[in-house]
Amino acid sequence: MKKILLLAVLCFGTLLSYSTECEVEAVYKGVSVYSGTMALDSYGNIIGIEMILEKYNPFSYGDHAVRISKISDGLYRVDGTDYYLKTSSCGESAYGKDVTLKIESSSGYRVGKIVFED
Repeated sequence: MKKILLLAVLCFGTLLSYSTECEVEAVYKGVSVYSGTMALDSYGNIIGIEMILEKYNPFSYGDHAVRISKISDGLYRVDGTDYYLKTSSCGESAYGKDVTLKIESSSGYRVGKIVFED
């Protein structure tokens, strides 16, 4: 009877807890620009900008507990820093959400992943 109860608790707990993972393509550092700064987009159009995102990864290999907020589709800011995470097709909403940032590579198609625990 104890074995059945333990098995039921383990199975039910597994059903309740799950995580979602999103691939991180790159890490960027946000650099502020002067008011009125302009840029050219890939079509030659002049656009106003507020910040430049420079590719820069300050994170070492391994797991990092961070808090993130979604800025736009595919872009999250690491709260309290100037660092941004570019993701591929990540639909998770986040505002001040604690996640695990797993850095697995310094370059390539992706550098790691964000793990959202629910």
